[in-house]
Amino acid sequence: MKKSLLSGLFLLLCCAAWGQKRTVDPVRNDYVYVVRFDRIETTKERTVAEVTLRNDPASWIRYDTGCYLRERGGDRRYRLLAAEGFELGKEVFLPAPGVSKARFVFEPLDADVRCVDFLGRQKPLENTYGIWLKDAPSPLPAWAAGHWMTSDVRTGGSAVFCRRRRCGGTISGITER
Repeated sequence: MKKSLLSGLFLLLCCAAWGQKRTVDPVRNDYVYVVRFDRIETTKERTVAEVTLRNDPASWIRYDTGCYLRERGGDRRYRLLAAEGFELGKEVFLPAPGVSKARFVFEPLDADVRCVDFLGRQKPLENTYGIWLKDAPSPLPAWAAGHWMTSDVRTGGSAVFCRRRRCGGTISGITER
């Protein structure tokens, strides 16, 4: 009885500790110009995002604490607090070939957040949109799912066609046999 009670208490504590951290790796980014989010880890205290920065080495980029993550379809914002491997508030030139890794630290994300956008840049094209934390939708519509690429061994060439009858079985005049 004593052993089972201690085992149950230990299991409960392990489950409670496990639920305090959420990790998304890899992260799906719908639109990336400068900052690609590679991995995101959220705890009760903070959210740490491992990012890849890409820019022309002859041009500078600047991010500061005015940048934030905004929940997609909502008003909740999570401020950028600090960065490791990147100086906030300064014009930074990336080393050749224009790629650098860094870690951005944000306020902790709520557990129910599915998707966020990284905003705050004056040039909207330099923001990152569609950072999916969970339940990312398919990039293709449901009618387009399936095998689109195959080789046509009967003619000795390669052909692209739709295997589903819904689209008529033809693309670019090549028909399924």
